[in-house]
Amino acid sequence: MFKTGSVYNNFMLINTVLQSLQSFHNSKRGIHLIDYILLGFSAAVIAVIAITFLANKYA
Repeated sequence: MFKTGSVYNNFMLINTVLQSLQSFHNSKRGIHLIDYILLGFSAAVIAVIAITFLANKYA
């Protein structure tokens, strides 16, 4: 089963990524390539966490 600590750490990681994206948004310097890279990376991290969670749940 999924460990509570790792779930908590994953949520903290997602929260950190979202906060960094929010700070980029608040800087109002326009959207650059790095923003798309960060967004894609955070989406990939969330997808991997979700797939891992489902794989462990239904294994």
